[in-house]
Amino acid sequence: MLNTQNPNPNEQKQLSILRPAKAAWQWMFPPTQAHRDRQSNTARIAAASAIIIFSISLVVFVFSNGRAWHKSYKSWQSNRAVVKSEQFEKEEKLMEAVTEANKA
Repeated sequence: MLNTQNPNPNEQKQLSILRPAKAAWQWMFPPTQAHRDRQSNTARIAAASAIIIFSISLVVFVFSNGRAWHKSYKSWQSNRAVVKSEQFEKEEKLMEAVTEANKA
């Protein structure tokens, strides 16, 4: 079989925009063991570097946005307690309303 022949002629061609991305992905992360055995050291180093860079950037992203996420969660929680307190007040359950208002 020629190198340019498709072994599966029924397979649909992928979008031309995604071909370079798929080729780079398969270069760094081979799909089969046979491909992995023929993988160059450069590709292994590139794959390990990509994983490490992604992990570090994810940790930095979470640390840089963690405080904002925590504040928004706490304000959502307190707003929910205020709404619940107002509902208790309308139902004339004052003790529960005060308890919920103190949570907020």
